[in-house]
Amino acid sequence: MRRFASHLGRWIAIALLGVGANPSNVQAQPSSDERVLAETLFSAGRSLMQEGRTSEACRKFEASQSVAPALGTLLNLALCHEKEGRLATAWVEFKQGLVLALEKGDSEREEFARDHIRQLEPQLPMLSVAPGGHAEGLHIHRGDVEIPEASWNTSLPVDPGVHRLRASSGGRVYWEKDVALEPRQLAVVVIPVQDAPPSAAPAPTPAGLTQSPDHPVAVADPTVAVADRDDVVGPLRTSAWVAGAIGVGLTCVGGYYGIQALRKDAESEDLCPSGRVCTPEGAAVSNDAWYASHRANVAAQIPAGSTTCC
Repeated sequence: MRRFASHLGRWIAIALLGVGANPSNVQAQPSSDERVLAETLFSAGRSLMQEGRTSEACRKFEASQSVAPALGTLLNLALCHEKEGRLATAWVEFKQGLVLALEKGDSEREEFARDHIRQLEPQLPMLSVAPGGHAEGLHIHRGDVEIPEASWNTSLPVDPGVHRLRASSGGRVYWEKDVALEPRQLAVVVIPVQDAPPSAAPAPTPAGLTQSPDHPVAVADPTVAVADRDDVVGPLRTSAWVAGAIGVGLTCVGGYYGIQALRKDAESEDLCPSGRVCTPEGAAVSNDAWYASHRANVAAQIPAGSTTCC
């Protein structure tokens, strides 16, 4: 549990913007002017919190912590972010505060941080990205931050709200998707893998007909599965749950798209008798068959363990 939580904490500290100072960076001593400024900002933040102006208070605490990092400011910032609805951000900050409280031997603040960590963990939205096949040169971003390859196929806490996912290869973004998550939800997103474009233009086809490519140039939408965490797993405890959640989702998806692929392939054979030259309707059906087959293959490539579909 400690190793798992530590791994998540390190990743989110990088991935989330506006997080307070990392405990490893707290050693630098601020100047007297910086301490005065930080204290002024902190007091303003406390006053705004008492007035119920949460967002404004958070900005003051963020500025104070940036000028002169302090345990008390960090915990107030975490509490403010929790009230603001930024649950994963607050969770990371409480964990950072817990580390500092343990180092200082501050048992009261240690217990305060532990209590909030326990309350937040079951509420955290979780996001996992799984590339749909071999992904050499693939880069996946959530917002402005790249998701490290080591974190693929791993469920990671994020703040509630809409998250923009982007996939790029060769320095070019070829796919984007917005994923909306509420507290206690889990989303598993299969990122489509783009095929390399053809090196030469295809030969012309007779008028009224459209060439049916072996691999369509367009990229299919990914498979996005969103469910309430309470429906699939208990509180955040082990990484085994991550593999199970992804496996169940992709196994069900694979079965569905496998059937769709067979149906579409049969239709395309009727409309594309020569295999390479089709009517426009036949080309569309052929593309649908390839996409369904690709999605089914994606599900099959990711180990699912012993999973079943309801």
